[in-house]
Amino acid sequence: MNDAQRAAVEHIDGPTLVLAGAGSGKTRALTHKIAYLVSRGVKPWRILAVTFTNKAAREMATRVQTHLNIPVEGLWIGTFHGICVRIIRREAERWGFKRDFTIYDRDDQLSTIKKAMKEFGIDKERLNPAHALHTIGRAKNEFTSPEDLENKLNGPDAKLKADIYRRYNELLKKAGAFDFDDLLMKPVEKFGRHPDILGEWQRRFDHILVDEYQDTNHTQYLLMKMLCGDYGHVTVVGDDDQSIYSWRGADITNILRFESDFKDAKTVRLEQNYRSTGTILRAANSVVAHNTNRMSKKLWTEIADGDPVEILECGSERDEAERIVSSLKNEMKEYGFSRKDFAILYRTNAQSRAFEDVLRRRGIPYVIVGGLRFYERKEIKDILAYLRLLANPDDEVAFVRAITTPKRKIGDRTIERVSQFVRENGITFIDALNRAGEYASGITATRLKEFSGILKAAAEKGAMSGIDAACEEIVEAIDYKAYLEKEHPENADERFDNVRELITAMNEYENPGEDDGLSAFLAEVSLMSDVDSWEGEVDRVTLMTLHSAKGLEFPSVFIVGVEKGLFPLSRAFDEEGQLEEERRLFYVGITRAEQRLHVSYAASRERYGTYSGGASMFIKEIPGDTCRLIVPEVHPRVSVTERRKPIRRTMEFEDYSQDIPDSDDLSPFSIGSYVSHPKFGRGEVTASSSSGGDVFLTIRFVGGMKKIKSSFVRNAQE
Repeated sequence: MNDAQRAAVEHIDGPTLVLAGAGSGKTRALTHKIAYLVSRGVKPWRILAVTFTNKAAREMATRVQTHLNIPVEGLWIGTFHGICVRIIRREAERWGFKRDFTIYDRDDQLSTIKKAMKEFGIDKERLNPAHALHTIGRAKNEFTSPEDLENKLNGPDAKLKADIYRRYNELLKKAGAFDFDDLLMKPVEKFGRHPDILGEWQRRFDHILVDEYQDTNHTQYLLMKMLCGDYGHVTVVGDDDQSIYSWRGADITNILRFESDFKDAKTVRLEQNYRSTGTILRAANSVVAHNTNRMSKKLWTEIADGDPVEILECGSERDEAERIVSSLKNEMKEYGFSRKDFAILYRTNAQSRAFEDVLRRRGIPYVIVGGLRFYERKEIKDILAYLRLLANPDDEVAFVRAITTPKRKIGDRTIERVSQFVRENGITFIDALNRAGEYASGITATRLKEFSGILKAAAEKGAMSGIDAACEEIVEAIDYKAYLEKEHPENADERFDNVRELITAMNEYENPGEDDGLSAFLAEVSLMSDVDSWEGEVDRVTLMTLHSAKGLEFPSVFIVGVEKGLFPLSRAFDEEGQLEEERRLFYVGITRAEQRLHVSYAASRERYGTYSGGASMFIKEIPGDTCRLIVPEVHPRVSVTERRKPIRRTMEFEDYSQDIPDSDDLSPFSIGSYVSHPKFGRGEVTASSSSGGDVFLTIRFVGGMKKIKSSFVRNAQE
C-alpha cells in the first residue's frame, strides 16, 4: 500500500472520508481496512461493508476471504439493497412483513401503477404510468411520503399523483411485495418508529464501510446515519468527480458535506492512479477541473505518458462507426490487443446501432452491456412467475402472468372472480385456487384446479429435489416448449435454451443459508444489474453507455459522439448542476482507458429527422499537448441531404474545437447552439439553410420543431 492508502486503513477511531480518485486502488484499501480491523480485535461479522453492485460486493468478499482465510457467509458485505433484504427478512415478524416477500421489477411496478390508475379512472392520456412511477421512485429515494409529495408538487395533478402513490403502496403491501426503493425506505421508516430495534442494529456493528458514497441517495444517507449512531465508526469511500447518477436519485451533497456531518472526520485523498497513462490522466484532470462544485484532488501516476489521446473527426455517424472499427482492427495488430480489450462508450443507447451494423458486417463479435438482461427476457419471466407464486402466494402480478401463460381458456372475468374471492376471504391465491368450486363451476373450476395442481406438484418436487427440480416440473407440466413453438416459431429453440439455462442457474445456485432457497434465489436475480451479468473474459468488443462503464477498465477505449447537443445533452444547459454532471460522465469515460483513448465526433449526424453535429465543448477542454487530431482527407457523404451541406473545418486543433457551421459562412448560429425566441422561448438549432441571402434555422423548442429566420432569434447566452 502507498502512504495515503495506509492512512485510510489505519484510521479506525473515528469517521473517515476517503476521496478515492479513479484507478487509485480503493477496493484494495477497503479490503485491507477490514483485515486491519479484524487484526485489531473486531469480529468479522461485526463489520458492515456496503457497495453498489453485486459484482463489486463479490469482489470485495472474495478478497477479504482470501486475505483473512475465513468463509464469507458470516460477513455483512453486499449492496445497499441486498443488505436491506437481509435486515427486512430478519425483522419481518416484528415489522409486520411477510418473510417470503416478492421484489417487483419495473414491469411489475408498471402493472401495479396501471391498476391503481384504473381504480381512479385515470387513463394514460392524462397521466403517463411510467412518469407516475418515476415520480414515486424519486419520492422514495428522497424519503418522501405520499402526504409530503402532495405538498411538494405543484400543479393540478399533485393530489392525484399523491393518491396514486398511496394506492400503489397499498397494492404492494397487499401482494406481500416491495419495489426496489421500498427495500431502502422500509428499514429507515421502521428504524425511525422502533428506536429499540434500531439500537439493536447499531450495537450489531462496530464499524461501517460504504463504497461509492457519491452515488448514495437521501434514503441511503439516512440509513447509514442511523446505523452509525453516536459512535461514528464509519468509513466512506467515494469520488465526487464520478457522481453521475442524479437521474436516479443520487445526491452529490452527501459526500460534499461529510466533513460537516462528522466534525472529527479525517479526510484522506487517494490520488495515485494505477490504471492509466500520464497523458490520459492529464486530459482527465484538465476536463474535470472545469467543474466548480467539487473537492480538490489531482490524479497522478508513475506510469509513462504513453500515446496521445486521439481525436477523430468524422463525417457522419456511419463514417464514425467505420473508422472506429478500422482503428480497432489496426490496434489488434499493432498492440496485440484482443477483442475484449476494447470498449466503445456512448452517451445514449441509440448510438449503438451504427457500430453493431459495422461490427456484424466485418464479422467481429461484440457484446452490448445494458441491453435486455437475461432475467428480463419474456420466457424467463414467464417461468419465474410460477416460482414467485410458489414463494409468495399473495403475489397477484405473478398469479395473473402464470395463469395466462400459456393460455388455458381462463378469461379476464374468471381471473377477476379469483381476485375478488381472495379479497373477500383474506386468503392467498393458491388457497383460492384450491377452493375454486366455491365461486366457479363446470369446466372453469376444473381448469383452475388443474392450474393449482401444477403448482402443488412443483412445490412437492422442489421440497424433495431442490428449486431446479421445481422449475423443471413446471416447464414440463405446462409444455412450455410447445407453447414457444406456437407463439414464437422464429426463435423458439433459442428461447427454450434460455429456459434450460435458467434451470442450470438454479442447479448451480449456492443458497447463503439464511433464507428459503427459492426466496433467496428470486431475491438475488431481482437485484441483478447490467454490469453484474457482464463477462469481461469473453473475447468480444464491449459496447455500453458511459453510465454502465463506471467501475470498469479497458486497455483501449473509444468515447463516441462527443458532439453539441448529444454530449453534453441539450437539456444539461437548462437544469442546475446537470452540465457539471455531464462533464463528470465524460471524466468517467476518460478514466476507463488504460493505454489508449480515442474521442470521436461527427461533423454531421442525423437525429430526429434533422442534422446536427460538431465538436462538443468537452473536446476543447482536453489540453492540446495531450491529444492528436485525426482528420480524413475527404468526408464521406451518406445522403443527398448531406451532399448539399459542405463541412467546413481547419486542420489546426485550436480552431477545430470551435463552432463548425453545417451550411455556410452566412449562418451566425452553429448546429447545437441555443437561441432564444420572444414567443417560443429557448431552443436548440438542429439545422440551417440559406435562401435569397437570408439564413433560416430549424430549431427544436419545447413545443416542437420550428423553421425561423435567424434575424428573429438571439443567442440564448446573451
